[in-house]
Amino acid sequence: MRGLETSKTASSHLSSFGEVQRAENVRQNVRFNQASELISELLQALTAAAEALETESESQFQDTDFYEAVRSYEITLIQRALRSTRGNQAKAARLLHLKQTTLHGKIKQYKIHYSVNVGHESDQESDLSS
Repeated sequence: MRGLETSKTASSHLSSFGEVQRAENVRQNVRFNQASELISELLQALTAAAEALETESESQFQDTDFYEAVRSYEITLIQRALRSTRGNQAKAARLLHLKQTTLHGKIKQYKIHYSVNVGHESDQESDLSS
């Protein structure tokens, strides 16, 4: 009799264990499906964003003058370097990895003016114009 009770108890434990395993498998499948859907949505969003960027960059280059874009970028870099060195052209040239004469030539070419107002250090302002 005792053997029969033990086998019933073991059988009910195995049955419970199987149900727990099935429930866990169902939960894992649900999580997998949700993750799969999220990844699919993310892929669609990234694809749409990439296509939008490609279209934007193509239209951006239709009216681009290469030399004007380079000129504008050089002016911006020189102005930043002069601002960060408070007008010191030697330091600005080092920041930009240029020879000092090259920087000076570009400043003249682009007519970049930089001045620092004399006064208290916190009151100093820079005036950059091209």
